[in-house]
Amino acid sequence: MSVLFGAVYLGLGLALLANVSLAPIGVYAFFAGLAAVVLGARIIDLGMTQSPNLSGIGFIATGLGGMLLCLVLRLKSSKPARTMFAILLVIAALIWSFTGYRALWGHMGLDSFRNWEPATMQAPPASRLPSGESRP
Repeated sequence: MSVLFGAVYLGLGLALLANVSLAPIGVYAFFAGLAAVVLGARIIDLGMTQSPNLSGIGFIATGLGGMLLCLVLRLKSSKPARTMFAILLVIAALIWSFTGYRALWGHMGLDSFRNWEPATMQAPPASRLPSGESRP
């Protein structure tokens, strides 16, 4: 998903730099957004992550932002449409900020990371040791 939306942001930046229409980016954003909405619904359905509802809503809100981009571009003279779109994107950004910082905090505090070693530094499991040998 980050690659899809990264392409949208890159396209938006280049289109704004060149002062050209954003409509082609909006079409691409629609399909990237649709994929995010489906992913968000599936995350909620499968109960993935520690906060499936919040993560799912984050994907859905971000996806709706992509899906509604063309409509908002069409209604760019409508202040209520722009305001609602901005509110949707701010909500999505707040959800992702909360989720991201919470994940960083949680990952750094887990006991399993305190003694983590790369696989190349770990002793092989006892089942893979040659017969008769024991671990040091």
